[in-house]
Amino acid sequence: MLDSKIELIIALTRSALKGEKHKLDCEFPYNYILKIATVHQMYSLLYTGALNLGADKNVPQMKALFDRVCKSIMINDRQLRQIDRIMNAFEDNGIDHLALKGIILKSMYPEAHMRLMGDADILIRLDQIDECDRVMAELGFEKGPESNHELIYTHKDLFVELHKRTIPSYNKDYYAYFGDGWEKAVKCDSTKSRYTYNPEDEFIFIFTHFAKHYRDAGIGFRHLCDLWVYLDKKPDLNQEYMKSEMEKLRLYDFYLNIRDALTYCFEDGELNEKTEFILTNIFSSGAYGTSEAGRLSDAVKMSKGKTVRGAWLKKVIKIACPPYKTMTERYSVLKKVPVLLPIFWVVNWVEILLFRRKNIKKRTDEIRSLSVKKIENYQQGLNYVGLDFNFEE
Repeated sequence: MLDSKIELIIALTRSALKGEKHKLDCEFPYNYILKIATVHQMYSLLYTGALNLGADKNVPQMKALFDRVCKSIMINDRQLRQIDRIMNAFEDNGIDHLALKGIILKSMYPEAHMRLMGDADILIRLDQIDECDRVMAELGFEKGPESNHELIYTHKDLFVELHKRTIPSYNKDYYAYFGDGWEKAVKCDSTKSRYTYNPEDEFIFIFTHFAKHYRDAGIGFRHLCDLWVYLDKKPDLNQEYMKSEMEKLRLYDFYLNIRDALTYCFEDGELNEKTEFILTNIFSSGAYGTSEAGRLSDAVKMSKGKTVRGAWLKKVIKIACPPYKTMTERYSVLKKVPVLLPIFWVVNWVEILLFRRKNIKKRTDEIRSLSVKKIENYQQGLNYVGLDFNFEE
């Protein structure tokens, strides 16, 4: 049986997305609604749904929620203006670009501000990075750090991730399918450098991103809403093609289970055990998962081709002795003399003991949160819904 508060959040979200209005014969748990709206970044959705279903807009929690809705509207307007500036500048300068995820999904919601966007994701080509740097600087964006798959740019109105590839290369199984993301790109009509995916491939990418987060550390309810909104706006997707491609990704069983969850939440479907498991997991994850789930997920990846106990030990060692890349962020000298890494592990622990004692509790809590049993349970939970890490670490 799904928790009654989760059922209410689903009802509020459904009302907001589908425009359903009727009065619920129940007491609204206003504190819980505000908490979920904050944790899952669903201010506009839950405020609209709550009003539709008879909530009192004058209670303090609803007033606080309304304040966040107003801020969401202002943030949304500023973000869209900056996205237009970037896309137009890329077009004017002949920089190939393809909008991803939130940029696409915002336009599919009843109101764009109902779909908050932490950052704007745009795919670019590796051989045009220098041009991107120049244009972004001209637009007033400051370049930040570079990760495995993206270049970061910041502006007071928008955080931008220009993707070198759609999927990080360390997500080896999904990266093997998507590569740099350009293979299935199609040039938009009447443009010289703007690209898109056909609807089926676009949804497959959005769904794979959902699956990646679900198995890596967890993902929030807003992202489940994304999937329903897309499928609702594109009812004529070629399901046979999608089945074929998702089977290549080994995601089709997971897709069927998520479809059951979507049918339950938005189409009066039946609640089965896997749907209950998935929804409970999603609501406990927050918008982007939890740190403990991330550590367990990392250990599950490490267990590929090894024993779970061996993976547990490897993960504990990784927490106690961070990897080279992590250490270079704190001790830049290691970039020039990597052979000193073991010595700087000792230096790091001495500094923690003398100057960063709060980190001792953090590290020990991280280690205590891991156990062979928890790692096994995490793996079994993924397998139960049709997911796995389909590579050896």
